[in-house]
Amino acid sequence: MTIHTDLSHLFVDLDESAMESASGGVSNVFLDRWAAKFVAGNANLARVSQRLVNAYYQGALTVTSVTNWSATTAVGNRVTWNFAAPIVSNYVASGAPIAGATAPAINAVQSYLLLLQ
Repeated sequence: MTIHTDLSHLFVDLDESAMESASGGVSNVFLDRWAAKFVAGNANLARVSQRLVNAYYQGALTVTSVTNWSATTAVGNRVTWNFAAPIVSNYVASGAPIAGATAPAINAVQSYLLLLQ
C-alpha cells in the first residue's frame, strides 16, 4: 500500500468569485424568505444572525450574491432588507449568544448587511 504524504494539491486559494461559485453565496431564497418574515412580523433575529455568521465561515458573504439578488428580487424585498439590515446588524453586535460570533465574523456580517441597505 502506498501512502501519499504530499497533500499540497488538495488545497487551493480561491478569490471571491471562485469562493462564491464553490459555496453558492448567500442564496436569493434565503434573502427573500427573511424579507417575507420581516414583513410578516415574525423574523427571528437570532436565527437570521446565526445563519449569516455561518455564511461568513463558508465564505458566502459576497458582494456578488447581493448584486445577483438585488437584480432579480422584487422591489419590496430590497426595501424590506434596507429596513431590516440595521436591525440585524445591531443584534449581531449586541453580544447575543451566536455561535462563532467572533470579532471578524461580526465585522464581516455587518459589512455584508451594509450592502443590503
